Amino acid sequence: MSASPATAPHRYPILGVLTYLWWLLTGVVLGVGLVAAFALGPLLVIAAVAAAAAGAVVPSLRGRHAWLTVWAGIGVAPAYVAWLNREGPGIICRQSADGVQSCTEEYNPWGFAALAVLLVLGSVVGLFVLARASSGPKGT
Repeated sequence: MSASPATAPHRYPILGVLTYLWWLLTGVVLGVGLVAAFALGPLLVIAAVAAAAAGAVVPSLRGRHAWLTVWAGIGVAPAYVAWLNREGPGIICRQSADGVQSCTEEYNPWGFAALAVLLVLGSVVGLFVLARASSGPKGT
């Protein structure tokens, strides 16, 4: 009796890591594409959709819980926005080495940070719960 391809362990363990990285990067590109909606955003969203389609077609990249990994990747974008606004909220002025002062308005970073933590932690917890559920009961 053989396991189905969806439940069979990878023949090479590195494929599991590469599958995870594939879907994580797909989520990162999608998240950055959504944040950069008016710049390169549409191109990045198209690239993420193409990567997801490729991942769905290539058997070694298919994962039953790939969607959870994509959510973790999407969480990178709000984490980056939170980092960029780390001195906010308000108008923040900086002076360069040559004496030029520039001021920018920064947002409150805590909402972005909370969203990032929710996406990444939710993905990790979801993967853990689904992995435990699929392993089945231990014993006789």
